[in-house]
Amino acid sequence: MKNMCLNKYFGYDISEVMINAANEFIHNDEGKEQIFLENSNLITHCADYSVASGIFNTIFDEQESQWRDYILAVLHNMNEKSYKGFSFNMLTDRVDFRDKNLYYANPCYYFEVCRKYFSKNVVLLHDYPLFEWTILVLK
Repeated sequence: MKNMCLNKYFGYDISEVMINAANEFIHNDEGKEQIFLENSNLITHCADYSVASGIFNTIFDEQESQWRDYILAVLHNMNEKSYKGFSFNMLTDRVDFRDKNLYYANPCYYFEVCRKYFSKNVVLLHDYPLFEWTILVLK
């Protein structure tokens, strides 16, 4: 039987400062016993769904091929730790401007990665008024 955690939230961030700030924010809130935050670059607890929002956008001085390898490792981790599915978003490469510190991704490439490695049930959303797209992987 799967180790199900009903009504629990597991959050992860590579910045210890951000984890500490979030813990301070929720410290006195009702329901805090259902929120677990970790300073980690990997998901360590299984959940029904996992969401990565905006975490792949800032590339700074990293080589694009190494950044793509990092993204793929994170997606494999999300797939492994998600029972029902996961989602993530990235900046689209369908833009007429670029910032050198940002990563602009081809949505079709990541759609095919998700179909090949994770599920045949993949949804690509590229129809909202931001310069980004979102993929939903449903198991």
